[in-house]
Amino acid sequence: MGNIRKLGQREFYVCFIPSVQGHPYDFFVDKNFKHILLLSKIDEQTTLVIDPLINSLEILIKNKPVEKVIRQIKLIEGSKVIKYNKKLNEKKPWRFRGYYNCVTQTKLVLNIWSWSLTPKQLYNYLLKDGGVEI
Repeated sequence: MGNIRKLGQREFYVCFIPSVQGHPYDFFVDKNFKHILLLSKIDEQTTLVIDPLINSLEILIKNKPVEKVIRQIKLIEGSKVIKYNKKLNEKKPWRFRGYYNCVTQTKLVLNIWSWSLTPKQLYNYLLKDGGVEI
């Protein structure tokens, strides 16, 4: 498997959704911002889905256009999707980004540095950093 940072400029759709299953830390987060998924278009009919779990990344390939996957996610009440372009380069030094959760894993994949600890904080950061809610 290759390094995702070798992809260069990449368009991501960062999906903020209410939690499908309960977690102990749900008490500390906004009810509509409990989990994050990343989507990226591979080609016209294929979507890369990155699901950052508490201790790993689950990567799926969906044989559906990214627009169709986004429509399915937006059917979940309270979900939000941000379109985010980010150049993924290898030169940024490693920095502590917090304890490992979906927020930390998302920041690692997107190669961004912010003090965001919760999905809601990351949502606000991405909007300030050029992301567009769709």
